[in-house]
Amino acid sequence: MSGISLGFLETMDAIPHLLHPPIVHFVVAIPVIVLLIEIINIIFNRRTLSGFAFAFLFILCFIVLAAYATGSADGKEAFDALSIAGQEELKAHKALGSLIVIGAFVVLIFKFITVLSSHPLVRAVYILVLALFVGATLKQGKDGGELVFEHGANVSQVKVLDDKLFDLEMKLDELKGNEEKSNAQTSGVAPQETQEPTSALKEEKIKDTNASSDEEQKKSDLNASTAESTPKKSSESNATQEPDTIEKIKKEVVEIKNKVDAKIEKIKEDVKE
Repeated sequence: MSGISLGFLETMDAIPHLLHPPIVHFVVAIPVIVLLIEIINIIFNRRTLSGFAFAFLFILCFIVLAAYATGSADGKEAFDALSIAGQEELKAHKALGSLIVIGAFVVLIFKFITVLSSHPLVRAVYILVLALFVGATLKQGKDGGELVFEHGANVSQVKVLDDKLFDLEMKLDELKGNEEKSNAQTSGVAPQETQEPTSALKEEKIKDTNASSDEEQKKSDLNASTAESTPKKSSESNATQEPDTIEKIKKEVVEIKNKVDAKIEKIKEDVKE
């Protein structure tokens, strides 16, 4: 859905966050009250009731402007934390909100026409336009509730858990990369250990003439094998430690996901109650 650009209301950076929810309730409630007044006034036809309806609609025009401005501020704050589906839902919500702003002024103009003209057809068209406007505001309220309770828009605890989950996934990927490097290094050391004793045996066969030099060669081979076994042990210990760390990170990722799901379910249950 493509809405109407209301840039002058979107550039108000001084608007505090989380003012949209209390204001938007009036945008949903006032049109319903006005519609009920107009239906009742069809029977009683009182100018006082008509005056009340006009006053409510006049106030509504200012409230929808405030609701759009605060919604834009809250939407900018929540956009990056939403999923792709949530971001698309937020864009559609904003587009319908801009149409509702225009619609509030249109309804006020129709009401003003009914004040000037008492023709039944004019009044019928006004009530029809008002009813359509009420339907639009009710749908907008439903969509806004889905943004909060299904996508977690501006729910701070969900955002914190989502950020922590992202950090843990990044750390898990890093540990997996380190594990692959460690395995590659371990596999590279093994062939060297099998090759060096073979070359040592060849040297012993060639240099078998001198017993003392043969003894010194064995000692040097023993020292070399001891030096090579030390990094091998350290690499093996690192290889055994890193899988434990990865398993720990995986468990933390699962726990964070469960907390996010539990938080969303709790919010849904609170709404149903």
